[in-house]
Amino acid sequence: MTAVLGTHTHVPTADECILPGGTAFQCDVGMTGPYESILGRSITPVLNTDPNSFHVATEDVRLSGTWVDCDPLTGKSLAIGRLVLRPTDLEGS
Repeated sequence: MTAVLGTHTHVPTADECILPGGTAFQCDVGMTGPYESILGRSITPVLNTDPNSFHVATEDVRLSGTWVDCDPLTGKSLAIGRLVLRPTDLEGS
C-alpha cells in the first residue's frame, strides 16, 4: 500500500512518516477552509448554540494537505510531507 492518510479535525497532525513496509502514513492531513472558525462555521453562534445562524466563516482561510512521493514500480512511498497554504503564500504566483 502506498499511503494511508486520515482527516477528521481542524489541524494537521505532525506524525507523517514512512512505515517499515514503505507505506506513507499521516493520522490527520488537516482541513481546507477558514481556521478562525469551529469546523468552518463562525465561532460566536456555535458557542451560543444557535443552529439557525451557523454562518460560514471567512477569516484565515487555509488549504491543508499532504504530499507523497512514491516509486511507480513498487508502489512504495519514498517521502511524505505536510502542506499548508494561505492566500498570501500564493500572491504573485
